[in-house]
Amino acid sequence: NRYDQAEKAYKTALRFNPYHRNTNFNLGRTYQLQGKIKEAYQEYEKALKLDEDYIQLHYVHGETCKQLGYVDKAIKSFEKVKAKNKGFIENDFLLGSCYYVKGNYPQATINLVDAYNRNPSIFAYTYNLAMSLMNENKYKEAQPLFERCMSASNQVPYIPLHNARCLKEIGRIKEA
Repeated sequence: NRYDQAEKAYKTALRFNPYHRNTNFNLGRTYQLQGKIKEAYQEYEKALKLDEDYIQLHYVHGETCKQLGYVDKAIKSFEKVKAKNKGFIENDFLLGSCYYVKGNYPQATINLVDAYNRNPSIFAYTYNLAMSLMNENKYKEAQPLFERCMSASNQVPYIPLHNARCLKEIGRIKEA
């Protein structure tokens, strides 16, 4: 298949020139697209040693770190992307998600708000922001987001429970 051909070509290129960040990057992307996340991560690590300023590399490195559970490394990569490219919506979402996993809800909320404000129609942005706000005990802000999630999807059974909790916490017990 094409991935096998690409993998072979990049490995051959690296034998001739092991110090070319784009080759490691492309081999990493080839692995990542095949679901070989550990291999992709290793190639991105090599490429970062060759060029610490390659922003697109930091983004895909952050993705693989997040998938492998290396949340602190993912945050570091996503923060570098955010410092250079403040308008990258998916980076803000993934950065916020990493902070959420770490239990740093204020930082999660800051980044998730950035993503949500640029595209409130994406369910994951809305839901994750609502969860982060609820974990900060900001029930009044979280509740309308949970309502929005409920109207967008009835496939997630626990959203009404979160909404009811927020309603209860803000004193709207009869609606809960």
